[in-house]
Parts: sequence; C-alpha cells; structure tokens
Amino acid sequence: MPRPKKRAQEAKPRAKHGAYLAIMDGPNAGKEIGIEAGLTIGRTADNQIVIHDAGVSRRHAEIKCEGGVYTLRDLGSANGTLLNDAKIGGIEVLRSGDVIVVGATGMTFNSTEDSRPLAGESTRLASVAEVESSGPPTDPGMSLAAVQPRKRARGLLVAAGILSVLFALGFGVLEVLRGTDVIGPPDLSNEVIEVSDGNEFFDRSFGDGRFDQQHPSMANFSFAYLRGRATVQYAAWGIESQGEVLVAANGTVIGSVPTTGGAWKYGLYLEIPRNLLKAGTGNVVSFRQTRGDAWEVGYLRIKQDPLLPPNPAEAENQIQLARKLHEDRDVEPANLWNAMLKYRLAADLMELANPRPEAYREAIRMADRINDELNDVFQQGRFSAEREYRFGNLEAARRYVQQTIAHFPDRRDVRYRELQTYLEALESE
Repeated sequence: MPRPKKRAQEAKPRAKHGAYLAIMDGPNAGKEIGIEAGLTIGRTADNQIVIHDAGVSRRHAEIKCEGGVYTLRDLGSANGTLLNDAKIGGIEVLRSGDVIVVGATGMTFNSTEDSRPLAGESTRLASVAEVESSGPPTDPGMSLAAVQPRKRARGLLVAAGILSVLFALGFGVLEVLRGTDVIGPPDLSNEVIEVSDGNEFFDRSFGDGRFDQQHPSMANFSFAYLRGRATVQYAAWGIESQGEVLVAANGTVIGSVPTTGGAWKYGLYLEIPRNLLKAGTGNVVSFRQTRGDAWEVGYLRIKQDPLLPPNPAEAENQIQLARKLHEDRDVEPANLWNAMLKYRLAADLMELANPRPEAYREAIRMADRINDELNDVFQQGRFSAEREYRFGNLEAARRYVQQTIAHFPDRRDVRYRELQTYLEALESE
C-alpha cells in the first residue's frame, strides 16, 4: 500500500477531545478511533488499540496529549513506527493529516473541533482473555483451562512493506465484533479442526506467525481414537522457551513444545496417554500459547499403531539389533533411521508387560535420542546445501541434499518431504 510522503491535508485547529485516528487499511478503511488524553498501540490486550499483526510489538507506540499538543513516540518496538513514511527516533509532534504506520496498518491522525468518538473504550482483539498474568504449568496432567496467558509478545522482523502487500491480498482486515474494534485477521483460536491424512491439511500451519495469524492463542485438532498407541507428530516454529506452548489431550496438559527459536524444528512427537482418550470420535489435541508470542505448528499427524502382545524376549532381541545399527550409523545412512525404529518396536513389545522390564525405559530414551540425532542431520544438511547455493555451487548443494535425504527412507516423514521439495527446486535451477 503506497504511503504519502507528505501530510495529507492542512492542519486543523485541535480540540481537547476532538482528535482521532482513521484506519487506512482493509475493508473498514476510514473507521475512527478517539484519542482523548492519549493511548497506546500494540499487540497485547493492555493497549487501547490492539493490532493483531506479527510485525507489531507488545507495546509498540504511544500517542499523548499535553496542553492541547499531540505527540507520537515509539516504545522501543522491534520494527519501528513510521510517521509520514519516515521511521521516528524520538517524540514527534503530530499535525492533522499525518500518516502513522504500525506494522502493516496505516492510520491518519486527525484533529478537529467537531465532535468525534471519545477514548475510553478499549480497542482490542475480541479473543484475548482478560485474565491475571501468570506462568504456565510445568507438570503434565494439569487442566489446560487453568493456564492463563501472560501479556507478553515480541515483534517479528517483518518489513512493513511486505506485510502491506499481504493486507492488500486480504490477509489482514479490520473487523467489528460485539462493539469491539479488531485490527488483524479473524481469531479462530476456539475452532476445532478435524485431522486429515490429506496433503491439504498436512501442509497447513496453525498459530500466529509467518504463515498463519488466525490462531493466536490456541489450535485445536479432533480425531477418532482406534484404541491403540496414539502419537502426535508435528513441526514447530517460534518457540523461545520451555513451557511457552503447551500440548493437551481432551483438556489435560500432556507436555510442551520444545524450544525452536526462529527456525522450524521437525520430527517432534508426543505420545498421548491412553487413559485420556475415548474410543471413537470426539478426541481433541490442543496447542496453547501461554505468553502471547508469535508461534506456529504444522505438518501435524496423529499416528496410531496397534498395541502388541508383550514379548520381552523379542524386545531384547530388537534392542540388540538397534544397538548394532546405531554403532554402524556411518556405514549406511539409513542405519540411524532403522535403529530408531528397532528401539520403538522394542518399546511396543514391552508396553503392555506388567511389570515393564527396565529395558523399556532404555528403548524409549534411545528412540528419542536418535530422533534428535536425525534432526541434527537434517538441519546440518539443509544449512550446508543453502551455504553452497548462496555461493553459486548448485552441484554441491544438490549433493548435500541427496546425502541428507538418504537418512530418511520413510517418504511420509516431514523431513524427507522437505528435503525432496528442496532438491526439486535445486534441480529446476
């Protein structure tokens, strides 16, 4: 969206209660929000204007009125605040017609003697719960309903110009719900999405980040339980600390998403305790953001396997085979993957034993450890390939991807799919 470099109109006399902001973007362009003595603009519910946009910081900017003079100040936001197409560094005096841009949202400052809407009604996301600040639980088994989101968010380093294009394409809108002004895409945090084996569902992302902004606080997924072992498999992005995003089954917390930082982390999984599930439809897995930060999950599957009759002797045999494969992981790339599968099979053969042998814990621990090793192989292979590509060494980049993809013989695994897609893109160069 083009921004005028000069003031849109001549300054008008200011009235003490006559200043307002007019939204420039989206289908409700021109909607007016009264300022009165001042207001703050940001991404969390403690601001008078809440902009639901990953490029907007928790407390992004502030407008104040002192002695009839209105000023604009950036509050240390990650992406800055624009005034008439220039990023501000300190306090700027506002004149009627000035154009302010916060994230991807443009608004004009207007001051007139005419009666305008007065401040006092909070302008916010309708879906943000007004709750006391508290930290997330750390123990599995706690009710998800007890988790209170902390009012904190971070701004992503997303250029305002790029996000403006997204707004033009319809990814950002200004809505009015129950008399509340909402800036940003609709909040679908409370909807329940049915898990599907199709690529359309598998390739989607859910959360509040670069690919989806419609699930800022929660993403819920329903599935039918087949009475066996049910495992949530997924990838995640934007998780800065342990416990930031909790995972629950039918309302009970069963774990949390590991930290990922600013990169996607693949191959994540979490087994759902069978006592929390009910046979048939109506089971729901939920991802709950507890801190108001940007986050996303994707490539989600509910993998279900039948429970095997207990056979500790065969389990021990599988563990011995897994150890050998792990020792020979440098001999054949697929050995690492197959070692993980052997350890998982050994655990399955001891799952229903009463009591479970000590080897059960070793099998679980080693399967998790090898999956982490596979994640390291994936990340290192992608990094090396991208480095060669940046230097123009296409053949070397292809070779790194081919070597890495050999570690993932299961074509259903998301890491295989990501590498294959990357390889096809390189081969089309």
